[in-house]
Amino acid sequence: MAKNIPVCDGYNHVEIPYSGSKIRFWHSNQTFNKASTCPWAQRAEIALVEKQIPFELKIADLSNKSDEFKSAYRSQSPDPNARAKVPILDILDEDGNIVTRLLESGPIAKFIATSWRERAHDLLPSTPLDSAQAEIFVETFMSQVTPSIISLMRSQHEDDCLVEFERLCIGLSATGNWIRKCGPASNQGPFFLGQQYSLAECLTAPFVVRILAQLQHNRGVDILSACDQLGYPELRVWMEATRDRSSTVATSPAVASLIQIPPYLRAVFKEFKLDAAKQMMIIERVKNSFGSSFEDNEAQWKSLLSEGNKLNAIDKAKRKETRDKLAKL
Repeated sequence: MAKNIPVCDGYNHVEIPYSGSKIRFWHSNQTFNKASTCPWAQRAEIALVEKQIPFELKIADLSNKSDEFKSAYRSQSPDPNARAKVPILDILDEDGNIVTRLLESGPIAKFIATSWRERAHDLLPSTPLDSAQAEIFVETFMSQVTPSIISLMRSQHEDDCLVEFERLCIGLSATGNWIRKCGPASNQGPFFLGQQYSLAECLTAPFVVRILAQLQHNRGVDILSACDQLGYPELRVWMEATRDRSSTVATSPAVASLIQIPPYLRAVFKEFKLDAAKQMMIIERVKNSFGSSFEDNEAQWKSLLSEGNKLNAIDKAKRKETRDKLAKL
């Protein structure tokens, strides 16, 4: 017998008949009333919204985790000792029994995009080459840009913060450079695949909105202007389009929440803003030197290998000496 349950239709909470398989999605706090939420879970939520898939929203209070939530996570985690976290995606049959349970935002988002590829917006690249290049784009952004949200916020002194700002500028340059190498021409669309919004944006959008809001408000860093000043206006266009996408807006906390210091940083956060002139000096330095340290990095790696080989030879000699001594006993 069909029954009505509260679900999210992609943008609004509604009542729909419960018949056939359905989706249950675990998130932290409440996203649709614009309260604070987890950026990692938001990646998967954006995929659900883009595919216009109805889902039941389950809220996990990460500051006071329920036994149900911890048990759900532990049942599927490769490491039974890992702390429970969102997102969790449950696929249920018509009787409400769990058929499949998935953890981790990236695999969940890809599962959604692949399982319902024909529904609504296609989030998957059309060729293996596009897919590989989009994955490199996501990896570059997540490894070289996203960490700056934490590193700039936890810096205790301006000098330390400026060092982190330089790393951020290098990361922005690397991301912008990859868009320029592999992305579309500026007149072909604002996203990494041009007009097609894809997993490249699903997996990065939550961090785009946070880095833009957090660093502007708390450190006086205008990321969009920095993209232009570094010489990558295409990166600014991509960030703006990703931030303003309706699925990003619908699943993001309000700006007042985005600019708050996360609980895990409040104990170390020191309030100050970076001097604009110093920011500009760093931007110019990165712009003029980006790509020029290739040979230095190769030489450093060669030196490291050489030193490692020397240490290995010394270690072998010591072990042989020990064996020889033991043989004479």
